[in-house]
Amino acid sequence: PGTVTATAGWFYYVKLFPTYLQFFLLIVFILGLFYLLLNIILGFDLIIKNNNEDLGKDLLLILWVLIPLIILSYTAFKTSGHGEDRYLMLIFPAVFLISSRIIVKISDYIKKYNSIIAVAFIILVIFIVGFQQIKSADSLIKDKVTSYDAVKTAGLWIKQNSRPGDVVISNSIPQNTYYSERATYYEYEDQKIKALKPRFFVVSVFENS
Repeated sequence: PGTVTATAGWFYYVKLFPTYLQFFLLIVFILGLFYLLLNIILGFDLIIKNNNEDLGKDLLLILWVLIPLIILSYTAFKTSGHGEDRYLMLIFPAVFLISSRIIVKISDYIKKYNSIIAVAFIILVIFIVGFQQIKSADSLIKDKVTSYDAVKTAGLWIKQNSRPGDVVISNSIPQNTYYSERATYYEYEDQKIKALKPRFFVVSVFENS
């Protein structure tokens, strides 16, 4: 069961890469990954002998991506049964560095023939990646902007149908506090709930109650 869970977790996190990186940067990252892996395989004996600092850095970048992916794939699905996208953020500095390695490598090759074209190449890559990321972020924001409308509506309704001193039990603590302007707590033990003497208990699918 542990192996199946870890495998499911691995595929869950790997499938997020196309969404996070978008097409162009994903291709660049894959090329950079293969380039680093090839360097490490061909020069592994130099890493062991500590004779090549650059190869050691390449290995660090690979491990920076690989180790968190393995840990997250196993622990997230084993403990909670689902993955958390936010935990993947810690590997992205390494992802960008790996991507930049292959970009710089290609630019250095072009520079042998024409330095202006080499600089133009890097500027073009930055422009394409930036454009795709901004477009993706804009689409995501527009898709999600009304996703919590139900929580907002509930909070405004509570505000209209309660007094300033009333207490609300809800797992959407910041949202409900803002919209209802009422003290909001999340408790699940009967005695603690009774002690707070809440006027409302909000049941929500956004943060499970």
